[in-house]
Amino acid sequence: MLHLKNGSQLTSAGDAIALGNQSRLTANASALVALNASKMIVSMGSLVNVSGASVLNVSGNLVSLSNGSALSLLNGSLLAVSGNSLASIGGSLVSFGGSGGNLLSVSNNYCGGSCAVISGIPVALLNGATASNVSIGAGAIQNPNLGSVKLGSPSTALVTVSGAGSKVTIGKK
Repeated sequence: MLHLKNGSQLTSAGDAIALGNQSRLTANASALVALNASKMIVSMGSLVNVSGASVLNVSGNLVSLSNGSALSLLNGSLLAVSGNSLASIGGSLVSFGGSGGNLLSVSNNYCGGSCAVISGIPVALLNGATASNVSIGAGAIQNPNLGSVKLGSPSTALVTVSGAGSKVTIGKK
């Protein structure tokens, strides 16, 4: 859906991809967001925000960073799901590739303290959401030797789930 390559740079003031009002998006691609030798900044908001009883189905990875790419979320999470919405990611949350040197940098204070860690991924469970709302399989971070994840603090979440009816599934079950 979003593919930056060859030194491209993109800055988003708010959520980069926002699904709301019972939207449905199915992406049969290797990654919903792919950066190849490029940089992207989301100043305020999430990379992907699924709200208002919406559904996101991605057959591949949510994010792919390759060949020295950098994705920075200055005040938001990688994936936010709320309002009885569903996000299903068939592959990994983040896949690093190419020649390496990739960076995912995330800052937020959604957990207020330490986040719930589910299969190695820090998750903020908000407004009645529990760990049973989230299923994360092995390999949520693919090829970690080709990149790094930098969290702003122990209260920084990569994924936020808000509400008892919101669900997130990442990877194979």
